[in-house]
Amino acid sequence: MLKFTCLVLTPDQLKSYAFSEIETVLQSHGTSLEDYKEMPKSDKSLIHDVQNRLICDELNYNTNSLVEEKCRLMSTMTVEQRKVYDRIMTRVDENKPGLFSFMFMEGHGRLIFEGQCR
Repeated sequence: MLKFTCLVLTPDQLKSYAFSEIETVLQSHGTSLEDYKEMPKSDKSLIHDVQNRLICDELNYNTNSLVEEKCRLMSTMTVEQRKVYDRIMTRVDENKPGLFSFMFMEGHGRLIFEGQCR
């Protein structure tokens, strides 16, 4: 909404959009304006569908920081961990299903995925 520089809103419209944005942020943290009795309520029609918001949240990650974190974490991998990572990523890149079982000192784990990972 605020990306439109020529958009003209009345004070009431601006207030409604502001409260809908506040509600969206609160909902992403597991709460709502409904939890605060003294706060005005937002116009429900202005709040995006929860599933759409979750998808948007997933797409709004800071990819630069994720790349940096991946590089940092990969530099700490043992040879064995890197082999497992490479095997899994090869299956993902080839879009092939996979079943991997892991034994760790702390316990064990299992990763199962079917095609269409990307």
